[in-house]
Amino acid sequence: MPFHAPAMPRKSLSIGVTVWLSMAPLASAEDLVELIAKVEHSVVRIDTVDSEGGGTGSGVIVDDRGGILTNFHVINGATEAVVSLRNGKLRKAIGYIAIDSSHDLALIKTDPLDEPSAIKLAAEMPKVGERVAAFGNPRGFSFSTSEGIVSSIRKGTEIIESIGREAYSFLGYATDATWIQTTAPISPGNSGGPLVTMKGELVGLNTWTRTDGQNLNFAISLLDIRRMLEGKSYDTAPHHFADMPQHRGKPVPAAPGRPGRPAEFKLELPTGRVFTYSVFETSLEGISRNSSSNR
Repeated sequence: MPFHAPAMPRKSLSIGVTVWLSMAPLASAEDLVELIAKVEHSVVRIDTVDSEGGGTGSGVIVDDRGGILTNFHVINGATEAVVSLRNGKLRKAIGYIAIDSSHDLALIKTDPLDEPSAIKLAAEMPKVGERVAAFGNPRGFSFSTSEGIVSSIRKGTEIIESIGREAYSFLGYATDATWIQTTAPISPGNSGGPLVTMKGELVGLNTWTRTDGQNLNFAISLLDIRRMLEGKSYDTAPHHFADMPQHRGKPVPAAPGRPGRPAEFKLELPTGRVFTYSVFETSLEGISRNSSSNR
């Protein structure tokens, strides 16, 4: 006689699976559409002019009185900058309010905005595995969005262990900087653009990429951003770009008695030019700050 499994256990199993799926929903395409609509009006494109040309980067509105947060390396060396808003309007950056080059942060100022656009800062850091989205202007493709997850949260000391102290020193970053490692794709031009949660809250600024691997993207974190913005006034006159400090790290030679292993170290700066140096005692093969040239 053929064997027939009882109906009840199969039905119970089906119900159990259905309940489990409903308790762990994934963000749908509709969720991403809503997220983009919520965040993109806070994103800006920053085009800079300097003595040797110019470059393109990204930024995010943090105050409706004209406060724009970006990476320091996006405006480093600039003599002027123009900010493009999502609605097509342009604002000339009239200067900078504050700079924290060791955490690659700059707060610049435009005239007050016509409509509320400031992004909301998250109350806490994202969790590893949490979904995030990166906004910016990769390779000049204005107001683009990508998504991924948080791969890890790392201190500067951990980055040093991976890329080498010489390379990290070259970048000029502080060892106490906190970096969000993410799989959200970014390219030159994304620098300074917001990394946000699925709630549309700011948790980082897209900053640099390890180019000799896959999905090794890093954003300076909410912790450093909050420290940078604390107590800043948006009503006072900003500093002129001409008064901006210059800060670019330099390679450290091998210690006496240690010949070291020269390696190519490539860093893409806001102008789009790629500078190559000899870096010693590091396995770093490629790293890119995500800003691009207009040329």
